[in-house]
Amino acid sequence: MSKGIITIATGKKQYIHMAKMLAVSLKLNYPVLPIAVITDSEDTELRSLYDFIISADMTKGNGYIQKLNMYEYSPFDETIFIDVDCMVVKNIDFLWGLFKDEHVSVIGFKQNTGHHFGTSIDNLCKYFKIDDILIFNGGMYYFKKDSIAQSVFEKARQLIYEYEELGFAKVRGTSINEEPLMSIGMSLHNMQPVFDNWKGMHMACGSIGEVDLDVLKGRCMFQKNGFTVKPAVMHYGGTSYNKFYYRREAAKLRLAYFFKVPKRVTSLLVNGFYNPLYILYIFSYRLARTFFKGVPLKFSPLMPYNFYE
Repeated sequence: MSKGIITIATGKKQYIHMAKMLAVSLKLNYPVLPIAVITDSEDTELRSLYDFIISADMTKGNGYIQKLNMYEYSPFDETIFIDVDCMVVKNIDFLWGLFKDEHVSVIGFKQNTGHHFGTSIDNLCKYFKIDDILIFNGGMYYFKKDSIAQSVFEKARQLIYEYEELGFAKVRGTSINEEPLMSIGMSLHNMQPVFDNWKGMHMACGSIGEVDLDVLKGRCMFQKNGFTVKPAVMHYGGTSYNKFYYRREAAKLRLAYFFKVPKRVTSLLVNGFYNPLYILYIFSYRLARTFFKGVPLKFSPLMPYNFYE
């Protein structure tokens, strides 16, 4: 059976740029499988980096809704979907083993209390007559090309028309998010999440303390929810496009891949350029907060930094 990685890059130029960096990170750190991009872009560099270019059908919707069509888009028998706002920092071959017994799956857990995207999980379980729902970050999905997976995606798409009725919050107040719809679709078909021991795909949003990250050295570590997280796939989040960490690591990828500079040399050069400037920025920012708001001046840590500071 053929295996492959897919992503979706439509709309804004920043998503096209991110798709390029995702492709380069795969080529440098996990080059063994074909990769496909679903896109409406004619960008020649983007197209040169992917093995399969799949035209996005924009009549099916914009933004997150396109992810509900990935089953039909994928040319592979087994697929791992990775969001464009991710970078692969080390070999991810172990993920296939985690997902091997599943039809559709995610890295996550089950929950039957609390809230999910602005609505009560208890009410959702009662409404759909299920015991629990899957909680996960939609930056990664796994699915096989079979009738069960097809049915899961079909159900998730049907639920688009009940999104507001179910009480789900929209992303930044305007966009339907595929995560709660896929969560219900998978739960109704008794699909199971996998536990990755904090080594698969994770987002640093909500992390505390220090972040150690180098896409060329296989390093990615931060503290989140009381755990030391060391993911092979770093999920930045779409709003991180202009943030320090993304820009620094993207510069490394470009230098190492397009200009063939050795990885160790690239890390030294890029860190040497970016880090001092950011230290100066952070110190100036803290100094301004002390001067204008009376916040105690903090001198450490300077490197590494809190992810979203």
